Amino acid sequence: MRCLFPTFFVAAVVAALAVLGSAEAQDKGKQPPGGKQKAGAGGSGPYKAVVIGEPTLPTHAVYRPKDLSPFGKDVKLPIVLWGNGGGANSSASYTQFLSEIASHGFLVVAIGPVQGAAKDGKAGGGKAKDAKGGGKGGATTASQLLDGLNWAIAQNEKSNDYQGKLDTKKVAAMGHSLGGLQALEVSTDPRITTTICWNSGVLGGGKGWGPRCPGMI
Repeated sequence: MRCLFPTFFVAAVVAALAVLGSAEAQDKGKQPPGGKQKAGAGGSGPYKAVVIGEPTLPTHAVYRPKDLSPFGKDVKLPIVLWGNGGGANSSASYTQFLSEIASHGFLVVAIGPVQGAAKDGKAGGGKAKDAKGGGKGGATTASQLLDGLNWAIAQNEKSNDYQGKLDTKKVAAMGHSLGGLQALEVSTDPRITTTICWNSGVLGGGKGWGPRCPGMI
């Protein structure tokens, strides 16, 4: 069953992530060539989004602006780590939602290989075939969120499409249901500056969970 997210919720999460300072906000209202996109065509933000699989991170799906040329020294992409509900190893149910976030100037690294995600969205760059791994089934762990963060930080320093274009000091851990618990679990990592939980909560009184959770939706 596919999860649908009303415009209100999308607006709420973009507002919650605004604390990171999206690339759209950094750009001070300037629209890139092509301007604002229509909803459903890679998100409604100014940067048309795609979901791709990266050969160096086959266990995750990456949602990002299709064109990375506007980003660099002055405008960078904050990083969002995404955990799926129910421990699912696929972000397919959230493809439209995560694409919308990416279209506003974020790099979203979601647990689960790109094959499942691409069923509900279009894979870009011809990289989907390079991703290997499971589908929707299989339990996932909170440590996979940090795998995504470690990958993003490494890419920002290498000579590739992402070099110098990611804001590694602005990182959000976010997830739905069990994915929200995973986000809370890793929020003690000092590199994570924002935690957002969707339809989630804490267990055992919240002892041991991270101190930062500005968004509980």
